Amino acid sequence: MDMISQLSEDLIFRILSLVPTTDVLAMSCVSTRWRSLWNLVSRLEFDDNNHQNYHKRFSQFVYKTLLSNKAPVLEKLSLTLGPKCHAVDVGIWIGIAVSHRLRNLIVNMGTGSGPVTLPSSLFTCEILETLGLARCLVSDVPCFLPSLERLSLTDVDYTSLPKLLPGCPNLVLLIFKVIEDQREVDITVAAPASLRILELYDVRNGSKGGVHVIEAPSLMFLKIVDDVAYDSRRIKNMPNLMAAHVDITQGVTHRFLRALASARRLYLCVSLLSEVPTMIIHFSPKCSKVPPD
Repeated sequence: MDMISQLSEDLIFRILSLVPTTDVLAMSCVSTRWRSLWNLVSRLEFDDNNHQNYHKRFSQFVYKTLLSNKAPVLEKLSLTLGPKCHAVDVGIWIGIAVSHRLRNLIVNMGTGSGPVTLPSSLFTCEILETLGLARCLVSDVPCFLPSLERLSLTDVDYTSLPKLLPGCPNLVLLIFKVIEDQREVDITVAAPASLRILELYDVRNGSKGGVHVIEAPSLMFLKIVDDVAYDSRRIKNMPNLMAAHVDITQGVTHRFLRALASARRLYLCVSLLSEVPTMIIHFSPKCSKVPPD
């Protein structure tokens, strides 16, 4: 007796959403009822790490799955891709997903991958809630993402930020990571009024950075981790800051630290310019609604 076929559709979709998309078709053979449901799965994850010798087959599978998907809303598309993946394919895949009412997109291009330019339709997707990009090129196009709440950028071209951030009026969480990009990076964060959490990571082992400016009037939680010798760090207008985690090994100024004075909960591990490295840890029980570190 096919007991799996007796499960509710909601439970079947839940099971299918927990396995890699490449296994969903194989699992559809387990039950006759599953065969008609696989193309309604709303969470798709593709990783070509295990298909390096069969990349053409992998690419065809991604096309077939996206074009066959009939879910009313595509809850998530996750792409983890290596250097054999063609940039034009990635752009088309994302464009197809956007046309399926995409809510959450994660694109992680591996080291050595060619530059991938994202389709302009992505930046006018009205229901997109989460966007995570690693080693992608952000198109120089007008941006309007009214539902976007979480944005994570790793080794992207930060010159696009002045056009990207104003188009995200409901952004709550913003994460920047600079890991491998050896260019001098100027980061200017003029955050929307909705932003509550900002995290900056720059771990390029002492290489020289650029200007690091933060202006976030509604920010409640700030985390900075870097060991880059920046020419300048400036923090402006953060009167509502409740918690800060600052771990900087290449020297900061007292002016920079004074900008954190409004924080009720503060963790510092810094090397002051021309002074002995100092660690200061301060926790205050008064702050009960601070996001976790």
